[in-house]
Amino acid sequence: TLHPALENGPMASFKPLKFFRVFRPLRAIRRFPALQLLANTVVSSLPLMANLLVLLGLCISMFAVVGVALFKGVFHGRCHVDLGDGVIGPPVEYEYNDRLCKLPYSNAGLPGAYECGVGEICAFERENPNNGVTSFDNILVASYTVFQMMTLEGWVDISYFLKDTVGSITWIYCTLVVVIGAITVMNLALAVVFDSYQLQKTRMQEKAAAQAQLQRELDAETEALRPARHSTFLSGDPATPAKKAAE
Repeated sequence: TLHPALENGPMASFKPLKFFRVFRPLRAIRRFPALQLLANTVVSSLPLMANLLVLLGLCISMFAVVGVALFKGVFHGRCHVDLGDGVIGPPVEYEYNDRLCKLPYSNAGLPGAYECGVGEICAFERENPNNGVTSFDNILVASYTVFQMMTLEGWVDISYFLKDTVGSITWIYCTLVVVIGAITVMNLALAVVFDSYQLQKTRMQEKAAAQAQLQRELDAETEALRPARHSTFLSGDPATPAKKAAE
C-alpha cells in the first residue's frame, strides 16, 4: 500500500510492487536447461566484459588523440565558386554527399587529396559533415567519430573524407581503427562469451553427472535392502511362536 498522503494523489494508481511482476516469466528459465545455460553464460561473462570495455575505451581514446593531432579542422574544406580577386562565391552543389577538399593551408603536398575544379577554390566552411557530428576538432567529437568507425557504420564515408582532405596516406589510420577496434575487440568479446559458455556447460555437466551418480548409489542401496526385507518376511520372526505360547 502507498503512503496515506499519496493514496488520493496522482500516484494513487501506481503500485511499486506490481513492477516486479514483469520478472515472473524469468522463473521459467529453471525449467529449460538450455535457457539456464545461456542466462548463466551472460551473467558470468559480465566481469570480463567490463575489462573488455575498459580496453575498448583506451583504444578509442588513443585513436581520438591521434586523430585530433593529425586531422583537426580538415573537414571544414568545401569547394566554392571563385569569383576572382580573392572573392569567394557560394559553395558548389553536389548531387550526393558533401564533397570535401584540401584546404590550402592544410597538409599541403600529400598526394590523393581532392582538388577543386576550374573556377573553384577550396575555402573554409563552418559546419562539419553529417550535420557537424563527424570531425576531429576535439576529443569528444573525435571519440564519437572513432567509435562510429569501429562499429563499421559509415566508416567508408569517413575514410573518403580523410582521403579527400588529407591524402591517400590516411588509409593506414582507417585500417588500424577497423582492424583493432572492429575486428580484434569484437573477436575478443566473442572469445569471452564462448569461454564463459564452455565453462558453464562443463559445470552443468559435472552437476548432472554428480546427481546421476548419487541417484545410482541410492538405487543400489535400495536394491541391497530389498533381499534382506524379503527373506525376513518369508522366514518370519523366530521369537514369535515362543511369544505366542507364553501368552
